[in-house]
Amino acid sequence: MAVSSRRLQKELMDIKKEATPVGIEVLQADDFTRWILSVEVLGGTIYEGEKFALLFRFDNQYPISAPAVQFVVDDTYKAPIHPVRRASLPPYRNP
Repeated sequence: MAVSSRRLQKELMDIKKEATPVGIEVLQADDFTRWILSVEVLGGTIYEGEKFALLFRFDNQYPISAPAVQFVVDDTYKAPIHPVRRASLPPYRNP
């Protein structure tokens, strides 16, 4: 097993054992190349209460190299909109 796989296996076991921080949920972590997590924005920001999904892609150099991270955009999740653009759009709430 590669170093990256061992490290991710340990991190996933820690998440299952200790749980994630408030507002974060593991949606998919079936393998050691990509994980999808949802993040609910807490606190007093314009995004408060919104939920976003992030796709983490790990290469075989992890943890030396950082994972590639991008917002998931599908029927359930949307990417955040820049505040200037957001002000001109009607309100949108993730389910």
